[in-house]
Amino acid sequence: MVIRYLTEDTEAAEILESAVDSASRLIGNDQAIESLEAYLLKSVARESVRRSRRNRRITYVDEADLERLAGAASTDLERQLDNATRIEAFRACLDEQGRTMYDLRVLGFNWRRIARLAGYSDGHSAEVQFRRKMDRAQERFQAFHDSHRRPQSSE
Repeated sequence: MVIRYLTEDTEAAEILESAVDSASRLIGNDQAIESLEAYLLKSVARESVRRSRRNRRITYVDEADLERLAGAASTDLERQLDNATRIEAFRACLDEQGRTMYDLRVLGFNWRRIARLAGYSDGHSAEVQFRRKMDRAQERFQAFHDSHRRPQSSE
C-alpha cells in the first residue's frame, strides 16, 4: 500500500506502526473494530496518501516542453472562455425558472430534489418541463445567432 502511493517503502514501518498504535488505542478505549486487517489497510492507505500529497516532489521540465505546454494552456483558456460566453448567452435565453433548474442540475441536484424546490409534483414532470424550457431556449438562441450572422442589407 505504501509503495503504491509513495513509490518507495522507506516510510512503511513508521506508517504501519502509527496505524497499529491507532488501532490499539481504539481497542483500549473499548471501541470495537469489525475487521482489524481492513482497519489497518485503510489506515495505512490514508496515511500514505496524506504523506504523498504533503511530499509532492518538484519535477523539472525542459524549456521547450514548458513553452509547448504554455501555448496549449492559452489556447485551451480561449476555448473555455468562448464556451463560457456561449453558455451565458444560452442561459439568457431561458426563463428565470429554467435558469434556476439549469443551475441546480449543474450543481448536481437530482430531478426529485429540483421538483421539490421548483414546485413540481415529481422528478419526471420537472425533467419534462425543463426539457421544454431547453427546447424553447435553443430556438431563441438559434434565432439570435442566425440574426447576427446575416449581413445587414443597405437600403
